Amino acid sequence: MLTVNLIHEHEGILNEAGNPINDGTPDQALLLLANGKEPLWAPDRHQLTLGEFDAVRGSITAKRLDDGTMVTVDLSGLIPNGRYALSLVLLGTGPEPIGMGAASDNPKDSIFTADEDGEALFSAVKRAGALSEKGQVTSSWLTGTIQEVMGAPMVMVLGSYFPDRPDSRPIPQFSTRFLRLMLLNNEIRDAAAHEISDQTQLNTPIFEFRKQNQITAPPEQSGGPSRPVTLGEFRMAYGAITVKCTKQGTQVAMHLQGLIPHGVYTIWLAKPDPADPSKNLGFGALGSGDGSSGNSFVADHDGAASLVATNNGGKLSGFGTIAQCWLTGEPVVQVAGVYHIDNRTHGATAGPDGSYAAQFAWVFAAPPPPTPGV
Repeated sequence: MLTVNLIHEHEGILNEAGNPINDGTPDQALLLLANGKEPLWAPDRHQLTLGEFDAVRGSITAKRLDDGTMVTVDLSGLIPNGRYALSLVLLGTGPEPIGMGAASDNPKDSIFTADEDGEALFSAVKRAGALSEKGQVTSSWLTGTIQEVMGAPMVMVLGSYFPDRPDSRPIPQFSTRFLRLMLLNNEIRDAAAHEISDQTQLNTPIFEFRKQNQITAPPEQSGGPSRPVTLGEFRMAYGAITVKCTKQGTQVAMHLQGLIPHGVYTIWLAKPDPADPSKNLGFGALGSGDGSSGNSFVADHDGAASLVATNNGGKLSGFGTIAQCWLTGEPVVQVAGVYHIDNRTHGATAGPDGSYAAQFAWVFAAPPPPTPGV
């Protein structure tokens, strides 16, 4: 299960003078609805202040299920006895959302009420299909195919408060964002060496594409037999990643679940050519420049793993170079996870052909420069 921090939302509220909320707005400021005319009421009919509205604390977690995603909020500081709705917003590269709707299949199941102390523990499940307002999600909104993730690379979970007034629309109060994990099919094939497609059955045994070697899971016990991995297992990975720039370089921290239990993994940085994404301008190990440390882990018996590593700017272990702060210094960077069929790592390279297959990746793209004159 992935846990992320809350962001306070002020889009649907104004201060008592009818002005937008900013960093200088005091906590004691009384709040109006976005029309600038009506007070924002609490259920006990007192006008809410910014301090009360921003008092919410806690966590939002997401867990991938076989056929969907469960999101759970564990919160305090909500408006006592307030009624809330959880929704999903698929964020693309443009100003308008790609999709939006309730965090559950039935919108009524995404609504919850805080207790008299302003606390709530609530879960909602959204399975594959259309969102209640626009767009759709596939098996899990935490992940997606290359096309899906490039179209909507991030999902916002939004919590909104229902003002105590007839026919009121919910007011955004808190949110969090999940960067979607891209599930890679380009390095796997079926037994007949056919490419994987949306029509490929999930129980299909899979093979790496370089030498058509079967992808297997490590033995559950030492000396025991390995077993074939199916497409469904290979696509169960999901995770969270944070990236920040430090004096030492660019630090990456990730937590993954749904991996192949006891599987050996390595993490790599790739720099796709913005003019031709099928080509890379650079490739190398996460962490140390020679791949000797920082880019490998073994998933536990539940298929979970965590990793933290930092890359200094300069030469990559494979080829090319990378900026000291690649979040701002590179147009596009992929952080990719490779599964090792041979249960070994190979330093500065992923290994000999036939011994590995890329399984997942996160994509970080710098925003385009502003258009002159706009």
